[in-house]
Amino acid sequence: MPDAAFIYEERIKLIDKSGIQNCEWHIVRNYEDFCEFIDTFGIPEAVSFDHDLTMEFMRHYYDVTSKTGVIEYGNLKTKSGKHCAEYFVDKWRESGKPDVKVYIHSANRWGQIEIKKVLKELLTA
Repeated sequence: MPDAAFIYEERIKLIDKSGIQNCEWHIVRNYEDFCEFIDTFGIPEAVSFDHDLTMEFMRHYYDVTSKTGVIEYGNLKTKSGKHCAEYFVDKWRESGKPDVKVYIHSANRWGQIEIKKVLKELLTA
């Protein structure tokens, strides 16, 4: 399996080519760092979400989700990109719903669906 950071970097480059020009990406790799970043810097111009932020979620994907389409959030100890999206939407609302481009770059198609549900208001705005 390729290094996750490499995959992350490549996907961000692809997103940049699709419409976000001349911006600097700040990469955070877990829920706590994501929340700290949003609390410190506010709502960014653009954000891209991955679902499986920890090895626990990646193992769960291969052991359960890839076979069943089910993500057992209640059985997992760490937080995912879905949780980051929930935090983001709350902060976005508190900030007066500023314009922001949102993307999902997760390879986990079931995780993408869960994040889309959370981001529904932003994706249709």
